[in-house]
Amino acid sequence: MMNIKINHTAHLKLKGIEPGQTASLEPGTSVADLLRRAGVQESHLQFVTPYVNGKEVRIHHVLQDNDELKLFLPVGGG
Repeated sequence: MMNIKINHTAHLKLKGIEPGQTASLEPGTSVADLLRRAGVQESHLQFVTPYVNGKEVRIHHVLQDNDELKLFLPVGGG
C-alpha cells in the first residue's frame, strides 16, 4: 500500500475522502482511478485539475507513495 495526502476544494465532493486526509492506495493507482472510486463520473474527470507535489499533472498520472495530491475545479464568473 502507498499513502497519499489528498486535499481538494470544497466544491469537489469525493465520497469517503475529506480534505487533508491521507489515503492508503494500491500501487499503480492513478489520479483518475482515485476519482472514479470516490464517485466522480467519467464525464466529469476532464474538469478536475490535479497537482502532485506542487506540479500540475494529467488526470492519468500514476501516484507514488507519500505524494501530496491537490485537486481543483475551474472557477468561472464575472
